[in-house]
Amino acid sequence: MRKLARGTIVFVLALATSTSALAGPDDETGVSYDDKTVTHDCDKQGRGVNLNNKVTITLVGRCTNLIIAGTKNKVTGDVRRVGISGGSNIVDVQNVETIIVTGNDNKVTFKGSFHPAKQTSVSSSGKRNTIASAPAPKRK
Repeated sequence: MRKLARGTIVFVLALATSTSALAGPDDETGVSYDDKTVTHDCDKQGRGVNLNNKVTITLVGRCTNLIIAGTKNKVTGDVRRVGISGGSNIVDVQNVETIIVTGNDNKVTFKGSFHPAKQTSVSSSGKRNTIASAPAPKRK
């Protein structure tokens, strides 16, 4: 039997927990995209989004989960939880509660947390990932 790395186990458990919390009678657990440019309205098309490869996506509405298993994706918008196991992805989100990155060469920027009193939880076990909170815009 092949042993799983500790980071892989944590990632799988975290995503399983996030996805199970997403399911409900009027909600989808996830819409998958591959090799396209798209705007996804989470309030109308489902709160969960799964990306494979080469997707440029703008998230609109109240998104719950973003799972990126592929490479070369570009994401903008708002999402509660981000999980990235793929590589070479660029994610720029406004408010996010949890970021888990096990893939390599990813860049994630975020502005703040969904909850003003809580900091965003960040975990990165991959290599050469950049995860940073972008500064708030300067007031004039």
